[in-house]
Amino acid sequence: MRAAGTRANPVKRRYAFRHGLYQDVLYQGLTSGLRARLHQQIGERQERAYGEQAREVAAELAMHFERGQDYPRAVRHLRQAAEHATRRHAPHEIIGLVTKALEMLATLAETPARAQQELDLLLVLGPAVQGTKGSATPEVE
Repeated sequence: MRAAGTRANPVKRRYAFRHGLYQDVLYQGLTSGLRARLHQQIGERQERAYGEQAREVAAELAMHFERGQDYPRAVRHLRQAAEHATRRHAPHEIIGLVTKALEMLATLAETPARAQQELDLLLVLGPAVQGTKGSATPEVE
């Protein structure tokens, strides 16, 4: 860690990690419960701060909510990230995002709302798989 500041104002200092390894060591030193709470709080604050633009950072939000064990929110943001990837014509990214969302969705209680989410995700996944593997692949079905 190093102190960073300006010569004009030596009192105003901030600290930055010089190497990612320091950050990793500190992160691993946290209990799993504290890590989950911190990720949940970061996700909530970023969601509020970005407001309508939260879709632009949906993948990052999904990661925080997944690590915060808030799977319904993680699934919602993964879907938004997949829709964003669709607009960018990134089928491999879509497949990864939707697959992860479906895995998380499978851990939630079976409800009509969950079934609808699963269907919506599969409708996003189908064209991406078809575009990368062809329409004859069994996965498209």
